[in-house]
Order: sequence, then structure tokens, then C-alpha cells
Amino acid sequence: MPFPVDTLISVVERSAEDLALLKDERRIHEILSVRCGAAGLTLRARRVIEEPGLPRLEVDLISEEHRLAVEVKVDSRFYVGLGQAMAAKELYGYEAVLIHVMNRVDPPVVDALKRLGEKAGIKIILIGRQPLKVKVVP
Repeated sequence: MPFPVDTLISVVERSAEDLALLKDERRIHEILSVRCGAAGLTLRARRVIEEPGLPRLEVDLISEEHRLAVEVKVDSRFYVGLGQAMAAKELYGYEAVLIHVMNRVDPPVVDALKRLGEKAGIKIILIGRQPLKVKVVP
């Protein structure tokens, strides 16, 4: 199997048209969980990470096997979701991915998220509706 993040990116790219239509983050969790599962990557939706001495952290999608945590945001400000992704990475040692579904993937947003993603070590997948576009940074 390819790297888990590569599988996730491939599934998002193939599913972009369906995902762009949705406004409900939970529906996106369900779709990605099923489609990633079909591609060989088990992602469980809406789970809590718990470890002794650390606060509980809710994550949208998780692969405990691959220690991958995915946060999904729909029509949110560009910086929303970074805190949860950073907590999963820095506190719990998970590889973290942030997926943002938004109307347009504008260059200033891409540049800002590229800088933040590089600094935090987080992969960010942007899905734009108009026009339909998937951009992965960094």
C-alpha cells in the first residue's frame, strides 16, 4: 500500500466533485471513511485520542494503525482546524492532515496555508468549489 497520506490525497482528488457539494462535515467524514477503506486505508470517523497525562483530543478521522489524524473543515476561515491538527501531531505523535472545503482556493490563502503547514509539518488539502480544484500544500 502507498503511504497513507498519499492514499488519502488520491481519494480526495477522485472524490472532489462529491465533497465540494457538501456543507456537512460529518457527511464528508463518512464519505472519506468509506472511500479510503475501499482503497485500503482504514479511517474511523469522529474519535477521541487519549493518553495518560494529556487532555482528550477529538479528531474527525483517524487511522490508529498508521497514526494518521485528519481534521475536516467546511467554509471556515483558513486558519480554523490548524490547532487540532497541530495537537494531534505535536502532543500525540500522529501525522496530521487538514482538509478545507471552500468556495475558492485563492492564492493568498494557498500561500498562507503553505507557510503554516510547512512550519507545523502538516499537510493541507484544499478543495475549491468555483472552479472545482484540489490543491495540496506544502
